[in-house]
Amino acid sequence: MKTIIIDIDDLNPNNREQMDCEIFILKDKLNIDNVLRVSDTVNEYCNRYKNDEVLDDFFSKYGFVDYDIYVHITYRNVLDAIYLYFNYKSDNNIVFFGNYLNYIYPNLINKFDDLNFVIINFQEEFDCKKIISQVNSKELSLNTFNGCPYKCEYCSLNIPYRNYENYDVDYKEINECLSGSNIESVFFSNELFFKNENDVKEFIKTKNKLNYEFSCSLRAELLNKEIINLLRKGNCKSIFLGIESGSPKIRKYYRKQINTKELLYNIDYLIKNKINVICSFIISDPRELECDLNKTIELMWKIKNIEKNNKYNALIIYEINKIQFFPGSELTKKYYKSLIPDYYNFNTKYANNSVYDILNNKYLLTNYYNIQKNIDGSVDRFRNLLEYLFNTYVYIDKRILADKLIIESHYLLKFLVKLSKENNEQVRKLLELHNSYVYGYEEEKYNIFSSLYYN
Repeated sequence: MKTIIIDIDDLNPNNREQMDCEIFILKDKLNIDNVLRVSDTVNEYCNRYKNDEVLDDFFSKYGFVDYDIYVHITYRNVLDAIYLYFNYKSDNNIVFFGNYLNYIYPNLINKFDDLNFVIINFQEEFDCKKIISQVNSKELSLNTFNGCPYKCEYCSLNIPYRNYENYDVDYKEINECLSGSNIESVFFSNELFFKNENDVKEFIKTKNKLNYEFSCSLRAELLNKEIINLLRKGNCKSIFLGIESGSPKIRKYYRKQINTKELLYNIDYLIKNKINVICSFIISDPRELECDLNKTIELMWKIKNIEKNNKYNALIIYEINKIQFFPGSELTKKYYKSLIPDYYNFNTKYANNSVYDILNNKYLLTNYYNIQKNIDGSVDRFRNLLEYLFNTYVYIDKRILADKLIIESHYLLKFLVKLSKENNEQVRKLLELHNSYVYGYEEEKYNIFSSLYYN
């Protein structure tokens, strides 16, 4: 039988990432040369067709028969992977692999006893030199699989690493490997690449005079002036901060001990040092009230004004996520009985009714479920409108940031909620253009939003 790895991690070709380290590790371990990314092979369909249609077209195009097909599993694509397994297992041997299996493996085995798995300890198998040797571009996305010692209520990340007491990254080894490569930019995709100030010092010390630029994530409460100076010295391009909420009450649930005044100072100092900041927020937690959501918007407003006051020497990017209930997380256990299928997301992403049959396995697919108030689509539209406003619109119409009244009166929140619930023709058009990932529609989107806002 022929052997192939299929990467279905992201079916949108305009939102591609570097090949995941897990694929490099399996390629090397099983000596597999052939890797196909679905989004690379059906570009003309990805923007117009739903996920299951894209997969069907992909398999029709290649006509796989008698293949050992290794499918990379992540939390984003597990439903797509199971759909693939149901529809194409008769002609091929489907094998799942990926670190995410450490979360869901026992439940998959109980549900699908004829499905094959490759269970790999990716932390033990990680070999920086071998991974770098397989990279042909000047950019690298690198996950060292060190896990996370924190136990945020909504996160399951610590589950695959619960048998490990050591969360250290070998910074010396990484920099020694990179020193002999042509790589110019590295995104360390660990959820937590640095866990404290000493880690930052160790990394910068071993980085020495290597000129590659890097991006990574860091706990917001760990930031201080000294760490930022070290990041600048090390040629840091951007930092990802999981702020999650502007509400101290919600942050307390998430074990985020963030001082807002210090956070704003540190973001200002990052921008002054020309380090881009990705600020991540979570909305629509079961305990989130309107006042909590408005505090998040107030904080986002203050952060955006930092960027403006620094004359946009660096960018602040907002990542806004609707609360997800990942398998095994504390939050999922707490609200499990209240979770129901999030049909709005299925209706926008899938066409085949067989997908709905797969969803009956609630325990396995909790991240495709949500609480009642989050499944009518209004939260998703609100999230998209908020991302458009802060990531795009305010760059075009800077007047809006000067109007403090719309924040203080909660008008902006009420306005966006009203739009997301009405979902009128103009809103649908705006969100369709915004979610298409196609450039060239900024003026049209601006005109639509302006007419809605100023009226």
